[in-house]
Amino acid sequence: MTVFGGLVRVLEGVITPEAIHEWTTALKYGQQLNDRLLLSDWRQIDWQALGRIPSTKSLTTDEINHVLGKVKHCLSRTIGLE
Repeated sequence: MTVFGGLVRVLEGVITPEAIHEWTTALKYGQQLNDRLLLSDWRQIDWQALGRIPSTKSLTTDEINHVLGKVKHCLSRTIGLE
């Protein structure tokens, strides 16, 4: 069981189905933002204009693919919130 799944199971008996739905919707939106961020071409950012130095490290394709859509995956394994 994931930590997320365990938390939802605890909340199931404590908060209303409507609150669970709103919470789930917010989590899915956050996951979409995270996925977009991971898939962005960070080379297109003008780091100098932001007063920053671009990183010399990056995630591999496998690392990115491993974390894309994790909230959706966790939701499907819990109490059927999708």
